[in-house]
Amino acid sequence: MAVISIDLPDAILMKVMQSAMAEKRTLEAHVIATLVASVAPEKAQAQTNTQSQPVTVDVVIERAIKHVTALNGGYEFFLANVCNAEDWEALDAGQRKSLGKKFRIKMSELGLADWKERSGNNHALYVRRG
Repeated sequence: MAVISIDLPDAILMKVMQSAMAEKRTLEAHVIATLVASVAPEKAQAQTNTQSQPVTVDVVIERAIKHVTALNGGYEFFLANVCNAEDWEALDAGQRKSLGKKFRIKMSELGLADWKERSGNNHALYVRRG
């Protein structure tokens, strides 16, 4: 898969991110689905549901790290914002708890993000370093 980098106006990025959150997708998954739908609408749904690896806590962390690295410094996010919705739903409550603990350790080890606080629903809020 190719990796691309583009500069977007903040207002556009915010709208795309809000749209992704409304669809319960990561930003990457939402952009891919939108691009696929624009060039091959009949394949759009199949593309967004395709998983190349079985869903495990470690696989979800690897995918989430890719999303975090694409965020700008200072951006605040929850773990669920950087996880694919299908991956998130495939994990049971115990696996999600394990995911949260391992993710926090990985963010610290890699120096990608800092834990900021817990939200009212007990989800950890992170801030992207940089």
